[in-house]
Amino acid sequence: MSKNKTMLIIVAALVLLGAFAMFTQNKPKEQPITINELYQAKTIVITELCSDESREMTAENGGVEHLLEDLDLKQAQPAENVELKADAEYTLLFDGKTKLTVYGEAERSYFQLGDDYYYIDINLAGRLGGYFAKALKPVIYLYPEKETTVDVKLELNGKLSTTYPTYNNGWKVKAYPDGKLINLFDNREYSYLYWEANLGSNYDLSKGFVVKGEDTAEFLQNKLAEIGLLPKEYNEFIVFWLPKMEHNAYNLISFQTTAYTDNAKLILNPQPDSALRVFMVYKPLSEAIDIEAQEFEAFERKGFSLVEWGGSELE
Repeated sequence: MSKNKTMLIIVAALVLLGAFAMFTQNKPKEQPITINELYQAKTIVITELCSDESREMTAENGGVEHLLEDLDLKQAQPAENVELKADAEYTLLFDGKTKLTVYGEAERSYFQLGDDYYYIDINLAGRLGGYFAKALKPVIYLYPEKETTVDVKLELNGKLSTTYPTYNNGWKVKAYPDGKLINLFDNREYSYLYWEANLGSNYDLSKGFVVKGEDTAEFLQNKLAEIGLLPKEYNEFIVFWLPKMEHNAYNLISFQTTAYTDNAKLILNPQPDSALRVFMVYKPLSEAIDIEAQEFEAFERKGFSLVEWGGSELE
């Protein structure tokens, strides 16, 4: 073998060793992240390290969800909630044996799946951390003092999944004092505006109530009336939520305030004079735990009133 060839081999080996050393020694400290937090990604760009071929997944066309399903991440076990920071490493364990490791960098990160490494660029829709759960059946009641045309829009930290009537970049309705709504897009009558969405939020479970499943109906009747819902409103709430809760041994129930409203903003024209937004988060429990009870300020309906209720189950 010629001296030049030997030198080329040595140089190539040194370059490879240097690259490997940089790759391994720059691996940051491992920290956990939850699969639900990855679902907050608005866009994920995947590039194979070996080929530099990229594919982009966006939330708008469902690509992010399809990608995560392809990776079997539906089975991921929740870990501690953290922020995805530069110079940090995050690991997801799923199926009890396989791990997905995301290595955070300022602009471009990469992940490891088995023995393969991929670049991953995550354009986050919101701050990572806290819970990312589906907001189920928020319904909006409008009670103006007189017949009023109202524009209603949502600003969400998340993505709408279902609406009724159809959300045409907002709702435009004629509202009546008894709560009747005429949707001006189809001229049909509705009792309320209904929406569901995947929301990212740091739900606060530090205060609330632990209730036996069999006592759920009575608890909700009393507590929702105390919060300010009318019988028609809280009965519709209970009919929706009771089948999901009454067969659990216990439920940890907490009514959210800004943790919900900051991530699901309502914009109305004209603005209501009073607004009550009730959002219940609950978590099934196998046994009772101690928790500080929540207290509520009295709600007074005055002028044009808006009332909303909804909720989410945390696993």
